[in-house]
Amino acid sequence: MKKMTCLAFAMACFSSSVWAVEPLTDEELSSLTGQDGLTISIVPTGPIQAEVIYHDNDGLSNLDLGGTAKAGAVILGTADGKSNNPLSLSSGSANINIILKIDTDAGTGTDGSFLNVGVSLPQDLTINTGDIWVGASKQKNGAARGYTDAVKILDNMKIYVSNLNTNIQLGSTPQGGLLKMNGIFKDGLRIEGYKLNDAGGGGSIGMDYISMQNSQPGRFGVTNLDFDVTGSVYQDGLGLKINRLGDAGGLNTMIWGLTAGDTKNPNIKPIGDIEVRGLNLNGTTIKVSGH
Repeated sequence: MKKMTCLAFAMACFSSSVWAVEPLTDEELSSLTGQDGLTISIVPTGPIQAEVIYHDNDGLSNLDLGGTAKAGAVILGTADGKSNNPLSLSSGSANINIILKIDTDAGTGTDGSFLNVGVSLPQDLTINTGDIWVGASKQKNGAARGYTDAVKILDNMKIYVSNLNTNIQLGSTPQGGLLKMNGIFKDGLRIEGYKLNDAGGGGSIGMDYISMQNSQPGRFGVTNLDFDVTGSVYQDGLGLKINRLGDAGGLNTMIWGLTAGDTKNPNIKPIGDIEVRGLNLNGTTIKVSGH
């Protein structure tokens, strides 16, 4: 369900004998909080669920690695009902309420005009990646394509997100890029359910959960995870710059309950825990392009 709320205003001026209605100037409107721009509230009745499929149209051409140069697919979701773990977004406290605040700005002589879209998400968002599969892409057929022979390579991972601020700018980008995301993961970022499946060998690499936190505790001894990233579209592909992940010293990561083998077998004992300290990715740029 989608709700669009448009705000309208009127002012009545009283004279000695009549009421008069006068239009507000732009300057008068801008002095009133919330008058300019457009607010869109999107409130689904439950979790947002979907299946997402990526098609690699030319496959792998290296015959020595077993390539056939035929199109393959990566599927996030249930693989047409083979599992019960769809890709989903949900909120622990209530229905998801996504707020879009849309404004346009003239910009400066250097940056120029732009469209600004601020995205507000719930403070306790849970992302389920869905099970992740590989399969053979079908031929293109109108609006749908599909796949066959899906093989699961990763089990569903649950990612807990809090205090996420997202801003999108189209046209000029004075914020430094098309996409800006920043905020604080309260008590760190936690990922549950990671399990990498080796279909050939029959075993898996599993973890109880992964936690990521700032390298040093903050106020009152609480260790969150700070983050600030900027996304851009360059001439040679997509770019994601990690302005900050953690604090000035980077972040600490804990992998709890690492297991290898048949993870469903109770006789398989965990290998142990892995701790990575002081991993500093601040200033790193990640680029994505086709080949």
